[in-house]
Amino acid sequence: MDFWNTQGVTDYLGIDLSERAIDGLKRRFPQYRFLQRDLNDPGLANAVGVAYDCVSAIDVLYHVIDDERFRAVVADLASVLKPDGLLIIHEQFLHGPARDHGYIRWRSLRHYEEVLNTAGFEILAGPPSSS
Repeated sequence: MDFWNTQGVTDYLGIDLSERAIDGLKRRFPQYRFLQRDLNDPGLANAVGVAYDCVSAIDVLYHVIDDERFRAVVADLASVLKPDGLLIIHEQFLHGPARDHGYIRWRSLRHYEEVLNTAGFEILAGPPSSS
């Protein structure tokens, strides 16, 4: 939140699963809107509207452990963006096979690329190359 605030963002909607996190964010950033919601729940556009310039998913998508649900969540994120909108993802992109840890699922960079392309995204930048 501090980042978006320092960038001069005036219209922001934050979503988090935790009621406690939402309550704290509302107190700290009263100029913004916040919604308690599970990204696994379908129908994001119905809940928040459409035509956003940017959506960020920072360290959250690995909590969607089912691959079909993961595809649906990424499609939901696409549904709320303007046609030229940006999706910013920060995750652990594996260079090998997916790893399940029960409550999280680390996915390969290749899997992300395939799911993002299927959802209609053009990948403009990726993680830095490892040397």
